Amino acid sequence: MADIYASIVDNLDTINACLKHFDQRPDWYKSGVQGILMQYDKVSQDKSIASWRRLANSLKLRMAMHTVKVQPNKAKQWAEEAIQEGVIETTDQEFLLDPMMEGFTNPLFEIANSWNDTRLNASFESLLASLQHPYLEYLFEKNSSQIVNSADGSDILPANSRVIGLRAGVRMDPGQSVDVNPRVAYSSIKNSGEIPMAPLYLMKLSEVQFLRAEGCLHGWAMNGSAQQFYEDGIRNAQVENRKMGSTYQNYLDAYMAVETPVAYKYEDQMDHRNDIESVTKIGVKWNEGDPLEVKLEKIITQKYIAGFPYSYEAWNDLRRTGYPKLFPVLNVEDGDGSLAEGDLVRRILLPGRDTSVGMSDITTSGIEALGGTDTQGTRVWWDVEGSNF
Repeated sequence: MADIYASIVDNLDTINACLKHFDQRPDWYKSGVQGILMQYDKVSQDKSIASWRRLANSLKLRMAMHTVKVQPNKAKQWAEEAIQEGVIETTDQEFLLDPMMEGFTNPLFEIANSWNDTRLNASFESLLASLQHPYLEYLFEKNSSQIVNSADGSDILPANSRVIGLRAGVRMDPGQSVDVNPRVAYSSIKNSGEIPMAPLYLMKLSEVQFLRAEGCLHGWAMNGSAQQFYEDGIRNAQVENRKMGSTYQNYLDAYMAVETPVAYKYEDQMDHRNDIESVTKIGVKWNEGDPLEVKLEKIITQKYIAGFPYSYEAWNDLRRTGYPKLFPVLNVEDGDGSLAEGDLVRRILLPGRDTSVGMSDITTSGIEALGGTDTQGTRVWWDVEGSNF
Protein backbone atom coordinates (compact mmCIF):
# COMPACT_ATOMS: atom_id res chain seq x y z
CA MET A 1 0.00 0.00 0.00
CA ALA A 2 2.93 2.36 0.62
CA ASP A 3 4.01 1.83 -3.01
CA ILE A 4 0.44 2.43 -4.23
CA TYR A 5 0.14 5.69 -2.28
CA ALA A 6 3.51 6.91 -3.56
CA SER A 7 2.62 6.09 -7.17
CA ILE A 8 -0.75 7.85 -6.93
CA VAL A 9 0.85 10.98 -5.52
CA ASP A 10 3.47 10.84 -8.29
CA ASN A 11 0.64 10.62 -10.84
CA LEU A 12 -1.15 13.57 -9.25
CA ASP A 13 2.06 15.61 -9.33
CA THR A 14 2.69 14.75 -12.98
CA ILE A 15 -0.85 15.64 -14.03
CA ASN A 16 -0.70 18.84 -12.02
CA ALA A 17 2.60 19.84 -13.65
CA CYS A 18 1.02 19.41 -17.08
CA LEU A 19 -2.10 21.37 -16.16
CA LYS A 20 -0.09 24.12 -14.47
CA HIS A 21 1.03 25.52 -17.84
CA PHE A 22 -2.35 25.30 -19.53
CA ASP A 23 -2.68 29.09 -19.82
CA GLN A 24 0.55 29.23 -21.86
CA ARG A 25 -0.68 26.74 -24.44
CA PRO A 26 -1.81 27.89 -27.93
CA ASP A 27 -5.35 29.20 -28.29
CA TRP A 28 -6.40 26.30 -30.52
CA TYR A 29 -5.27 23.84 -27.86
CA LYS A 30 -7.02 25.65 -25.00
CA SER A 31 -10.19 25.94 -27.06
CA GLY A 32 -10.19 22.23 -27.76
CA VAL A 33 -9.70 21.30 -24.12
CA GLN A 34 -12.40 23.71 -22.99
CA GLY A 35 -14.77 22.16 -25.50
CA ILE A 36 -14.12 18.72 -24.05
CA LEU A 37 -14.69 20.00 -20.51
CA MET A 38 -17.94 21.71 -21.47
CA GLN A 39 -19.24 18.50 -23.01
CA TYR A 40 -18.06 15.86 -20.56
CA ASP A 41 -17.17 17.47 -17.23
CA LYS A 42 -20.09 16.74 -14.89
CA VAL A 43 -18.35 17.23 -11.55
CA SER A 44 -16.55 20.59 -11.51
CA GLN A 45 -18.71 23.68 -11.29
CA ASP A 46 -16.80 26.07 -13.53
CA LYS A 47 -15.36 23.44 -15.91
CA SER A 48 -11.90 24.93 -15.59
CA ILE A 49 -8.42 23.45 -15.60
CA ALA A 50 -7.67 25.58 -12.52
CA SER A 51 -10.36 23.77 -10.53
CA TRP A 52 -9.08 20.35 -11.63
CA ARG A 53 -5.63 21.33 -10.35
CA ARG A 54 -7.19 22.22 -7.01
CA LEU A 55 -8.90 18.84 -6.91
CA ALA A 56 -5.59 17.05 -7.53
CA ASN A 57 -3.90 18.99 -4.73
CA SER A 58 -6.83 18.40 -2.37
CA LEU A 59 -6.61 14.66 -3.04
CA LYS A 60 -2.90 14.84 -2.30
CA LEU A 61 -3.64 16.58 1.01
CA ARG A 62 -6.17 13.85 1.85
CA MET A 63 -3.64 11.11 1.11
CA ALA A 64 -0.98 12.89 3.17
CA MET A 65 -3.25 12.85 6.20
CA HIS A 66 -4.06 9.16 5.73
CA THR A 67 -0.37 8.37 6.21
CA VAL A 68 0.58 10.79 8.97
CA LYS A 69 1.14 8.09 11.62
CA VAL A 70 3.36 5.86 9.46
CA GLN A 71 5.39 8.38 7.45
CA PRO A 72 5.09 11.74 9.22
CA ASN A 73 7.87 13.47 7.31
CA LYS A 74 6.57 12.39 3.90
CA ALA A 75 3.02 13.29 4.94
CA LYS A 76 4.19 16.79 5.92
CA GLN A 77 5.97 17.19 2.59
CA TRP A 78 2.93 16.08 0.56
CA ALA A 79 0.55 18.28 2.56
CA GLU A 80 2.66 21.43 2.35
CA GLU A 81 3.27 20.89 -1.38
CA ALA A 82 -0.49 20.56 -1.90
CA ILE A 83 -1.16 23.83 -0.09
CA GLN A 84 1.58 25.64 -2.02
CA GLU A 85 0.12 24.51 -5.35
CA GLY A 86 -3.44 25.41 -4.34
CA VAL A 87 -6.31 23.37 -2.87
CA ILE A 88 -10.07 23.92 -2.93
CA GLU A 89 -10.79 27.15 -1.05
CA THR A 90 -14.35 28.16 -2.02
CA THR A 91 -17.65 26.35 -2.43
CA ASP A 92 -17.54 27.20 -6.15
CA GLN A 93 -14.46 24.98 -6.44
CA GLU A 94 -16.07 21.90 -4.85
CA PHE A 95 -16.37 18.74 -6.95
CA LEU A 96 -19.77 17.09 -6.92
CA LEU A 97 -22.64 15.57 -8.82
CA ASP A 98 -25.57 17.96 -8.53
CA PRO A 99 -29.07 16.42 -8.59
CA MET A 100 -30.49 19.75 -9.77
CA MET A 101 -28.22 19.72 -12.82
CA GLU A 102 -28.22 16.00 -13.60
CA GLY A 103 -31.88 15.22 -12.96
CA PHE A 104 -31.81 12.67 -10.15
CA THR A 105 -32.44 12.48 -6.42
CA ASN A 106 -29.79 11.64 -3.85
CA PRO A 107 -29.40 7.83 -3.71
CA LEU A 108 -29.58 7.81 0.11
CA PHE A 109 -33.10 9.22 -0.15
CA GLU A 110 -34.06 6.57 -2.69
CA ILE A 111 -32.59 3.73 -0.61
CA ALA A 112 -34.23 4.96 2.59
CA ASN A 113 -37.66 5.68 1.17
CA SER A 114 -38.26 3.92 -2.15
CA TRP A 115 -36.43 0.77 -1.04
CA ASN A 116 -37.29 1.21 2.68
CA ASP A 117 -33.85 -0.21 3.32
CA THR A 118 -31.68 2.00 5.56
CA ARG A 119 -32.17 3.77 8.88
CA LEU A 120 -30.39 6.29 11.11
CA ASN A 121 -27.47 4.88 13.10
CA ALA A 122 -27.78 5.12 16.88
CA SER A 123 -24.24 6.51 17.23
CA PHE A 124 -25.12 9.35 14.87
CA GLU A 125 -28.36 10.00 16.77
CA SER A 126 -26.46 10.20 20.05
CA LEU A 127 -23.67 12.35 18.60
CA LEU A 128 -26.09 14.86 17.08
CA ALA A 129 -28.19 14.98 20.24
CA SER A 130 -25.20 15.40 22.56
CA LEU A 131 -23.87 18.32 20.51
CA GLN A 132 -27.32 19.80 19.80
CA HIS A 133 -26.70 19.59 16.08
CA PRO A 134 -29.58 20.85 13.89
CA TYR A 135 -29.59 17.77 11.62
CA LEU A 136 -31.53 15.88 14.26
CA GLU A 137 -34.31 18.43 13.86
CA TYR A 138 -34.70 18.56 10.13
CA LEU A 139 -33.02 15.63 8.33
CA PHE A 140 -34.61 12.62 10.02
CA GLU A 141 -38.16 11.37 10.55
CA LYS A 142 -39.44 10.28 13.93
CA ASN A 143 -40.44 6.63 14.30
CA SER A 144 -43.05 5.89 11.63
CA SER A 145 -44.98 3.28 13.66
CA GLN A 146 -45.16 2.23 17.28
CA ILE A 147 -42.15 0.33 18.58
CA VAL A 148 -42.93 -2.42 21.08
CA ASN A 149 -40.53 -4.11 23.50
CA SER A 150 -39.97 -7.59 22.11
CA ALA A 151 -39.45 -9.17 25.54
CA ASP A 152 -42.86 -8.62 27.09
CA GLY A 153 -44.67 -5.94 25.09
CA SER A 154 -44.92 -3.67 28.12
CA ASP A 155 -42.82 -0.78 26.78
CA ILE A 156 -44.41 0.91 23.78
CA LEU A 157 -43.05 3.95 21.93
CA PRO A 158 -46.02 5.48 20.10
CA ALA A 159 -45.62 6.42 16.45
CA ASN A 160 -44.05 9.81 15.70
CA SER A 161 -42.55 10.09 19.19
CA ARG A 162 -38.85 10.73 18.58
CA VAL A 163 -35.89 10.34 16.28
CA ILE A 164 -34.50 6.87 17.00
CA GLY A 165 -31.61 5.02 15.35
CA LEU A 166 -30.33 1.46 15.24
CA ARG A 167 -27.13 0.21 16.90
CA ALA A 168 -24.42 -0.87 14.45
CA GLY A 169 -24.36 -4.66 14.23
CA VAL A 170 -27.92 -5.18 15.51
CA ARG A 171 -29.51 -8.30 14.05
CA MET A 172 -32.30 -7.46 11.63
CA ASP A 173 -35.39 -9.40 10.63
CA PRO A 174 -35.86 -9.95 6.88
CA GLY A 175 -38.40 -7.82 5.07
CA GLN A 176 -38.93 -4.17 4.23
CA SER A 177 -42.32 -3.50 5.78
CA VAL A 178 -42.99 -2.85 9.44
CA ASP A 179 -45.43 -5.75 9.80
CA VAL A 180 -42.65 -8.30 9.18
CA ASN A 181 -39.62 -6.23 10.24
CA PRO A 182 -40.49 -3.92 13.17
CA ARG A 183 -37.18 -2.08 12.90
CA VAL A 184 -38.39 -0.47 9.67
CA ALA A 185 -40.26 1.89 12.04
CA TYR A 186 -36.95 3.45 13.18
CA SER A 187 -35.93 6.87 11.84
CA SER A 188 -35.50 7.33 8.11
CA ILE A 189 -34.52 10.29 5.95
CA LYS A 190 -37.34 12.82 5.71
CA ASN A 191 -39.51 12.49 2.62
CA SER A 192 -39.26 16.20 1.94
CA GLY A 193 -36.48 18.62 2.66
CA GLU A 194 -32.74 18.72 2.19
CA ILE A 195 -31.54 15.20 1.32
CA PRO A 196 -33.37 14.56 -2.01
CA MET A 197 -31.44 17.38 -3.72
CA ALA A 198 -28.24 17.03 -1.66
CA PRO A 199 -25.16 16.83 -3.92
CA LEU A 200 -22.89 13.82 -4.10
CA TYR A 201 -19.52 15.31 -3.16
CA LEU A 202 -16.25 14.06 -4.57
CA MET A 203 -14.37 16.75 -2.66
CA LYS A 204 -16.13 19.15 -0.32
CA LEU A 205 -14.68 22.44 0.89
CA SER A 206 -15.31 21.51 4.52
CA GLU A 207 -13.21 18.34 4.18
CA VAL A 208 -10.26 20.37 2.90
CA GLN A 209 -10.68 22.87 5.73
CA PHE A 210 -10.74 20.13 8.38
CA LEU A 211 -7.66 18.54 6.79
CA ARG A 212 -5.87 21.88 7.05
CA ALA A 213 -7.00 22.26 10.67
CA GLU A 214 -5.54 18.84 11.45
CA GLY A 215 -2.35 19.74 9.61
CA CYS A 216 -1.98 22.78 11.85
CA LEU A 217 -2.06 20.51 14.91
CA HIS A 218 0.97 18.69 13.47
CA GLY A 219 2.81 21.97 12.93
CA TRP A 220 2.53 21.91 9.15
CA ALA A 221 2.42 25.10 7.07
CA MET A 222 -1.28 25.28 6.16
CA ASN A 223 -1.50 29.08 5.68
CA GLY A 224 -3.85 29.61 8.59
CA SER A 225 -4.67 28.44 12.11
CA ALA A 226 -6.38 25.29 13.34
CA GLN A 227 -9.19 27.36 14.85
CA GLN A 228 -9.76 29.28 11.61
CA PHE A 229 -9.99 26.15 9.47
CA TYR A 230 -12.05 24.27 12.08
CA GLU A 231 -14.66 27.02 12.32
CA ASP A 232 -14.76 27.55 8.56
CA GLY A 233 -15.21 23.80 8.12
CA ILE A 234 -18.28 23.86 10.34
CA ARG A 235 -19.70 26.85 8.48
CA ASN A 236 -19.37 25.05 5.13
CA ALA A 237 -20.57 21.65 6.34
CA GLN A 238 -24.26 21.64 5.40
CA VAL A 239 -25.61 18.68 3.45
CA GLU A 240 -28.12 20.90 1.62
CA ASN A 241 -27.70 21.93 -1.98
CA ARG A 242 -26.03 25.33 -1.73
CA LYS A 243 -28.11 26.65 -4.64
CA MET A 244 -31.33 26.14 -2.68
CA GLY A 245 -30.55 28.03 0.51
CA SER A 246 -29.79 26.41 3.84
CA THR A 247 -31.77 25.51 6.93
CA TYR A 248 -28.42 24.69 8.53
CA GLN A 249 -27.27 28.31 8.52
CA ASN A 250 -30.19 29.30 10.78
CA TYR A 251 -28.75 27.16 13.61
CA LEU A 252 -25.07 27.82 13.02
CA ASP A 253 -24.22 30.48 15.63
CA ALA A 254 -25.92 28.64 18.47
CA TYR A 255 -24.36 25.33 17.44
CA MET A 256 -20.81 26.70 17.28
CA ALA A 257 -21.23 28.14 20.79
CA VAL A 258 -21.90 24.73 22.40
CA GLU A 259 -19.13 24.28 24.99
CA THR A 260 -20.21 21.04 26.68
CA PRO A 261 -22.29 18.12 25.39
CA VAL A 262 -25.81 17.45 26.63
CA ALA A 263 -26.21 14.32 28.73
CA TYR A 264 -27.96 11.80 26.49
CA LYS A 265 -28.88 8.14 26.65
CA TYR A 266 -29.75 6.08 23.60
CA GLU A 267 -32.77 3.91 24.31
CA ASP A 268 -33.90 1.05 22.07
CA GLN A 269 -37.56 0.50 22.92
CA MET A 270 -37.55 -2.81 21.07
CA ASP A 271 -34.61 -4.25 23.03
CA HIS A 272 -33.34 -2.36 26.08
CA ARG A 273 -30.22 -4.50 26.18
CA ASN A 274 -28.98 -2.11 23.47
CA ASP A 275 -29.42 1.02 25.63
CA ILE A 276 -26.22 2.99 26.19
CA GLU A 277 -25.10 6.38 27.50
CA SER A 278 -23.62 8.86 25.04
CA VAL A 279 -19.87 8.52 24.52
CA THR A 280 -19.55 12.12 23.29
CA LYS A 281 -17.70 14.12 25.95
CA ILE A 282 -16.49 17.11 23.91
CA GLY A 283 -18.28 20.28 22.89
CA VAL A 284 -18.22 22.22 19.62
CA LYS A 285 -16.71 25.58 20.57
CA TRP A 286 -12.97 25.80 19.92
CA ASN A 287 -10.76 26.11 22.99
CA GLU A 288 -7.13 26.91 22.28
CA GLY A 289 -6.18 25.56 25.69
CA ASP A 290 -7.43 22.04 24.95
CA PRO A 291 -4.85 19.22 24.63
CA LEU A 292 -3.96 18.19 21.07
CA GLU A 293 -5.99 14.99 21.27
CA VAL A 294 -9.10 16.90 22.32
CA LYS A 295 -8.60 19.37 19.49
CA LEU A 296 -8.20 16.49 17.06
CA GLU A 297 -11.33 14.80 18.38
CA LYS A 298 -13.28 18.02 17.81
CA ILE A 299 -11.92 18.37 14.27
CA ILE A 300 -12.61 14.77 13.25
CA THR A 301 -16.03 14.75 14.93
CA GLN A 302 -17.12 17.80 12.96
CA LYS A 303 -15.54 16.40 9.80
CA TYR A 304 -17.55 13.20 10.34
CA ILE A 305 -20.80 15.19 10.55
CA ALA A 306 -19.83 17.43 7.63
CA GLY A 307 -19.17 14.44 5.39
CA PHE A 308 -22.60 12.89 5.94
CA PRO A 309 -23.69 10.83 4.09
CA TYR A 310 -20.33 10.17 2.39
CA SER A 311 -18.85 7.31 4.39
CA TYR A 312 -15.45 6.33 2.97
CA GLU A 313 -13.42 9.15 4.48
CA ALA A 314 -15.36 8.90 7.72
CA TRP A 315 -14.35 5.24 7.94
CA ASN A 316 -10.72 6.10 7.15
CA ASP A 317 -10.63 8.77 9.85
CA LEU A 318 -12.31 6.49 12.38
CA ARG A 319 -9.71 3.78 11.82
CA ARG A 320 -6.63 6.00 11.83
CA THR A 321 -7.60 8.37 14.69
CA GLY A 322 -10.25 6.57 16.75
CA TYR A 323 -12.58 9.57 16.31
CA PRO A 324 -15.37 10.33 16.55
CA LYS A 325 -16.15 8.16 19.56
CA LEU A 326 -18.99 5.81 18.62
CA PHE A 327 -20.92 3.03 20.32
CA PRO A 328 -19.26 -0.41 20.24
CA VAL A 329 -20.43 -2.58 17.34
CA LEU A 330 -22.83 -5.33 18.40
CA ASN A 331 -22.57 -9.01 17.45
CA VAL A 332 -19.06 -8.90 15.95
CA GLU A 333 -19.16 -12.69 15.88
CA ASP A 334 -21.41 -12.35 12.83
CA GLY A 335 -18.31 -11.24 10.88
CA ASP A 336 -15.46 -13.51 9.82
CA GLY A 337 -14.29 -14.23 13.36
CA SER A 338 -11.34 -11.84 13.34
CA LEU A 339 -12.94 -8.89 15.17
CA ALA A 340 -12.62 -8.24 18.88
CA GLU A 341 -15.76 -7.46 20.86
CA GLY A 342 -16.90 -3.92 20.10
CA ASP A 343 -14.41 -3.40 17.25
CA LEU A 344 -15.32 -2.17 13.80
CA VAL A 345 -14.49 -3.74 10.46
CA ARG A 346 -11.00 -2.49 9.67
CA ARG A 347 -10.78 -3.51 6.02
CA ILE A 348 -12.69 -5.13 3.17
CA LEU A 349 -11.53 -8.59 2.13
CA LEU A 350 -9.49 -8.93 -1.07
CA PRO A 351 -11.79 -9.55 -4.06
CA GLY A 352 -11.53 -12.47 -6.48
CA ARG A 353 -12.13 -15.40 -4.15
CA ASP A 354 -14.74 -16.88 -6.48
CA THR A 355 -12.23 -17.56 -9.29
CA SER A 356 -9.10 -19.67 -9.38
CA VAL A 357 -7.18 -16.74 -10.91
CA GLY A 358 -8.38 -14.42 -8.16
CA MET A 359 -7.41 -16.82 -5.40
CA SER A 360 -4.03 -17.34 -7.02
CA ASP A 361 -3.37 -13.59 -6.94
CA ILE A 362 -4.43 -13.41 -3.31
CA THR A 363 -2.22 -16.27 -2.18
CA THR A 364 0.85 -15.44 -4.29
CA SER A 365 1.03 -11.68 -3.85
CA GLY A 366 -2.01 -10.17 -2.09
CA ILE A 367 -1.38 -11.61 1.37
CA GLU A 368 2.31 -10.71 1.25
CA ALA A 369 1.52 -7.13 0.22
CA LEU A 370 -1.12 -6.87 2.95
CA GLY A 371 1.33 -7.95 5.63
CA GLY A 372 -1.30 -9.87 7.54
CA THR A 373 -4.21 -12.24 7.19
CA ASP A 374 -6.96 -11.46 4.68
CA THR A 375 -9.57 -10.81 7.37
CA GLN A 376 -11.83 -7.97 8.49
CA GLY A 377 -9.74 -7.33 11.60
CA THR A 378 -6.35 -6.87 9.89
CA ARG A 379 -5.19 -3.26 9.93
CA VAL A 380 -4.01 -1.75 6.66
CA TRP A 381 -0.63 -0.02 6.36
CA TRP A 382 -1.61 3.40 7.70
CA ASP A 383 -4.07 2.12 10.36
CA VAL A 384 -1.81 1.78 13.40
CA GLU A 385 -2.61 1.91 17.11
CA GLY A 386 -1.26 4.50 19.49
CA SER A 387 -1.31 8.24 20.03
CA ASN A 388 -2.09 10.52 17.12
CA PHE A 389 0.81 12.83 18.08
